[in-house]
Amino acid sequence: DTVTSIGIGACVSCPLTEITLPFIGQDASGSIGYLGHIFGAAKYEDNGRFVPTTLKTLTLSSACTAIGDGAFNDCTTLATINLPDTIVAIGRDAFRNTPYYESKGEGIVLVGKVLYGYKGELKETDLVVPDGTVAIASGAFDGLPLTSVSIPASVINIGAAAFRGSQLTEITLSFIGENATTETNTYFGYIFGAASAEENAAAVPTTLKTVILRDSCATIAPRAFYDCLNLTEIRIGSGAVSIAKDAFAGCSRLAAIRLAEGNTAYRAEAGLLYNAAGD
Repeated sequence: DTVTSIGIGACVSCPLTEITLPFIGQDASGSIGYLGHIFGAAKYEDNGRFVPTTLKTLTLSSACTAIGDGAFNDCTTLATINLPDTIVAIGRDAFRNTPYYESKGEGIVLVGKVLYGYKGELKETDLVVPDGTVAIASGAFDGLPLTSVSIPASVINIGAAAFRGSQLTEITLSFIGENATTETNTYFGYIFGAASAEENAAAVPTTLKTVILRDSCATIAPRAFYDCLNLTEIRIGSGAVSIAKDAFAGCSRLAAIRLAEGNTAYRAEAGLLYNAAGD
């Protein structure tokens, strides 16, 4: 765990069967976060050519908190991956074409406490994410015809485009955007594949009418729902204390903002939202 950086090709041509690491790729930042980096690969699509075919087992120590896009992509002999509970983010295609992933059963696939994706035919279009899940991986439900999803308060991170291509009519969240702890990517469309708040209108499914924010959602950032013109109802929980400028700008079909009982920062009257003082 004292190692904070590994150079490209550090383990090139090594006939490893097992390796234990504190992070994937170059360093703990995840900027170059694919396994093949240390074997000489210049990009994650080259993992299959550079990671030794002798490598069967990989263990990540508790120092590892994130797994990047394509981390183990095409590592076709990697059958055993031991992961710590400290991981709170997994990128797109992280386990694509690995025996480790192929051994997972159909339905929701959990990697540790992270919901990585869904295998097989979607049986229920109304999805309830299991309690205790800490994160939803990038692209986890990309293209699946979900109509509603309820995400528990235990989830603190949702990857980019996790719900892209869905047919959601309703979603329940504890925060808007990428995660509950930072001020980056705080716009609603992030989980649908938008690269900025200005892309909300193009990325958020037109079927989506209702957004429910749990009591644990304390803040709604600037332009969070910017141009989400198909939303008709937003329900705000009792814990909301901060709603920033232009949070609902462009929501032209928004008929009502509803407020949960017990909220002391705001009050709602006739579908309109006021601060507690009403001014």
